[in-house]
Amino acid sequence: MKVSRGSPAWHGLVVATLAAAVAGVYAVTLQAPFVFDDLHFILGNPGLQQDLDLRKLLSDGMQETRPVYQLTLAANFAVGGLEVVGYHVVNVALHVACVALVYALGLTLREDLGDGPSWLPELSAALFALHPLATESVAYVSARPGVLATAFGLAGLLAYLRYDGLGGGRRLALSLVAFALACASKEAGVSFPTIAVAYVFIVRGDSRLSCLRGRWPGLVAALATVLVVPLLYVVGANPHADGIGGEVLPWGEHYLTQFRVIAFFSMLSLVPVANNFDYEAPVSRTFDGHVAGGAGMIAALLMAAWYARRRAPAIAFGIVWFFLALAPTNPGVPFANFMAERYLYAALVGPSLVVAWAVSWAMARAGAARGQRAAFAAVAAAILLLFAGRTAARNITLADPVALWTETAAQSPGKSRPLVNLGVVLSERGDLENGLAVLLAAVGVDPKDPRAHYNLGVLHQREKRPLEALQSFRAAVELGGRARHRHAFASLANSMAIDMYRQGQLDRAELLLREAIRVESDAARYRFNLGAVLEAAGQGAAARREFETALELDPGYEKARQRLESASGTGTETDSETDSETDSETETDSGTESGTEPESETESESESESETESGAEPEAGAGAGADTDAGAGIDPEAAR
Repeated sequence: MKVSRGSPAWHGLVVATLAAAVAGVYAVTLQAPFVFDDLHFILGNPGLQQDLDLRKLLSDGMQETRPVYQLTLAANFAVGGLEVVGYHVVNVALHVACVALVYALGLTLREDLGDGPSWLPELSAALFALHPLATESVAYVSARPGVLATAFGLAGLLAYLRYDGLGGGRRLALSLVAFALACASKEAGVSFPTIAVAYVFIVRGDSRLSCLRGRWPGLVAALATVLVVPLLYVVGANPHADGIGGEVLPWGEHYLTQFRVIAFFSMLSLVPVANNFDYEAPVSRTFDGHVAGGAGMIAALLMAAWYARRRAPAIAFGIVWFFLALAPTNPGVPFANFMAERYLYAALVGPSLVVAWAVSWAMARAGAARGQRAAFAAVAAAILLLFAGRTAARNITLADPVALWTETAAQSPGKSRPLVNLGVVLSERGDLENGLAVLLAAVGVDPKDPRAHYNLGVLHQREKRPLEALQSFRAAVELGGRARHRHAFASLANSMAIDMYRQGQLDRAELLLREAIRVESDAARYRFNLGAVLEAAGQGAAARREFETALELDPGYEKARQRLESASGTGTETDSETDSETDSETETDSGTESGTEPESETESESESESETESGAEPEAGAGAGADTDAGAGIDPEAAR
């Protein structure tokens, strides 16, 4: 049966074909394990542990400012737990939805242009569907907020354009709801109401301000939906917001750098010759030649948009779309992590429209010259095949964390983060030797990276090298490491101190415990153990002070109370127990009954920690003489 072009059956066939193409190039990613931020925001999400807990999911600081995204994670968890396939299926399905919406946008644009290029909808949707720079957003689960925001944003835009053309309060209400949901999916969703204004001005208003006069109520209502973002920041929390305090650039350096970054992104969106999961780019501190070149390229693109606004409004709109969609992240927020391909997902619609319009316009200009039309059709097919091949190859890399971090480390040789993550992945796969070598290389690249030192300490501990592990943990702490790093150092120092105590090396035991207390001053068990060491050294008064402090920190600490009462009852400076009794007390203290000494993890507990690579705090570090391979949990570097 012949399907006539432009019929509902044709539209269904186009969308189905594009969906099949997307499924084909992304099929390899469905089994890809969780990586990078997935480890924290999904595996470490308190609302997704054992049972679904919506309250924790939406109120424990796990990107509460993106509640729509969090609810999609809840749906995934409700259906398949933490089985990774379901999360990837949702990402791919959302991408297919965005492709269908881009096709609908192309149809609307062609209709508004009147005699516009006939193949604009099909080509623009196909280019967006297979664009290599979309791979990170689709294949990386934690990049879902951008895809989700784009889906709602496109839906809102199309509903608004229907309202703008046909009127109707329901259409306006639908568009406002969709825009609000885009903003509640990711902050970058604020760009879509501004894109709606740009479309009306450039495509339907002939770039004349007068076109906005009768439309201002609807446009103002659409723009008002961006207030959802500050409202969510008032009532919720976002780990990204917490990171703004320390992981940002000064505004001057930020904007100088953004000239280069945006120019690079604009070039890469048109000619996607390479992908990088963790870009290495220098910060610009002066207006040098690179900054001037980037500024010149941006200016040229904006001038081209201005020149084309009436001659080729689709070109002008596509260029403006790119800059508006990118604006919330580049240059909107001065993140130190200022280059990531996931920032580009929504922006890719603009270049797709530009290229599709140019190729289909050339085909239309060829007219009846069959040879020329065939040549331009061959160019379009070649571009799509190149995109598909590049996307499929990129997804193979994204599906294998070792391949991904190996490639990224080679592309960004001056960054320690890819090496840290590669070392973590290798060690968690049992290749401790190469994992250790890679982490040593990470420390060499950036000696000030606390996570490199921490993960190096974890591997030393698993290899039964407690002294080297303690040195690495100490370095992580001194470099301003996180609470987990401090806990790992203090826990190991405490455990080693107990070994020193049992060997009669009281001075060394005391030094280790004082280091542990300096790092974790609120740990009652360290105070108790220091008291036991001081008591054994004949410093009864000092020992009692430590027992008192332990009891203050933990009023329910019964062993500290018993020791304090025993010491007070004798009325002497030293405890009356024999050495053997004291040693027995220490051994009891290290057991599960008292919990005053770090317990060695079982092998199964250690493997569980390793497999998930979660952000959970390690329960305890293995002692110097422990018989288990367990140590502090691996802490993969995560983007923030």
